[in-house]
Amino acid sequence: MEVCGYKIDNIKTSFVISNHILALFSFNYIENYSDIITLILLYQLSSLGITAGLHRLWSHRSYKAKLPTRFLLMLLESSCFQTDIFNWVKTHRVHHKFSDTEKDPHNINYGIFFAHIGWVLVKRDETILEEQEKIDILDLKNDPIAVLDNYLWPYDDFFMCYILPSIYTLYYENSFMKGFLLYGCLKWILVSHATWCVNSFAHMYGDRPFRKDIQSAENKWVSLLTVGEGWHNWHHTYPYDYACSDEGIFLRWNPTKLLIDTLGFFGQTYDHKRKKNTN
Repeated sequence: MEVCGYKIDNIKTSFVISNHILALFSFNYIENYSDIITLILLYQLSSLGITAGLHRLWSHRSYKAKLPTRFLLMLLESSCFQTDIFNWVKTHRVHHKFSDTEKDPHNINYGIFFAHIGWVLVKRDETILEEQEKIDILDLKNDPIAVLDNYLWPYDDFFMCYILPSIYTLYYENSFMKGFLLYGCLKWILVSHATWCVNSFAHMYGDRPFRKDIQSAENKWVSLLTVGEGWHNWHHTYPYDYACSDEGIFLRWNPTKLLIDTLGFFGQTYDHKRKKNTN
C-alpha cells in the first residue's frame, strides 16, 4: 500500500498502531502514584540501554565496556523493542554519514512527522538500504553480546519488553495485563517517542553554537526526555565524544554520562573518548 508516494511497511505500522491502541487501555491499571513513578523509572532505565548501549557504545564506539556491562546494556535495550543491535547501528551510522540528506533514513527535510515516526512506518528507499549494507560492522560481529542479540531477536525483545513486566505484576499484584499494558505497551510508547524526538525535534529546534551549517541542535527538553541525548549540535560535531555534550553532568542534563562514569569508577567501562579541552 502507498500513501503520498511512500510504501507502507504493513508489519511495522501494525505493530506501532497496536501499541498505541493497547496503551490506551493501560490507564485503567494506574491505581496510585506508585504506578506512575514505576512507569517513569522503567522508561528512563530502559532508555539507558539505547543511549549508553546502542548509541554511544555500539554505534559510535565512544567508550569500551566489559562483558557484564555489555550484557546488561543488551537486556536494557531489548526492553525497548526497537530492533537488534546490528540493524540499529547500521541505521544510525548511515544517519551520521548522510545526515539530513536523501540517504538519511529519517531525513528532517522531509518534515517533522517523517523524521519522528513516518520513517518507521514506511519501507526504506533502496539507496538507503544499499548504504546500510556498505556499513562496516565487523566490530559488532566480533562482539559476542551483539551476535547473541542478533541471534535472539525478536524473541529476547518481546520477552524483555512485554512478558517480563507482566510476570512481575502477576506475581506481586495478581495481574498479568497490568504489566503487559502499562509497563509494556505504554512504556514502549514513552521510550519510542522520546527516541524519535532526537531525530525530529533535535534536528529542528534549538541552538547551534558549535556548527551552524547543520540541522542538529542543542535541545534541553529532548535531553530531559532521553536521559541526555538532546545536546545534538555538539554530538553531530563530535560524534566520537562519549558524553554527547560539551559540559559535565552538572551543567548538562546527562544521566547517561553519569552511568558510564559510574561504571568506569568500578572498572566496567574504559577508554572514554572525549573532545579535548572539555570537562
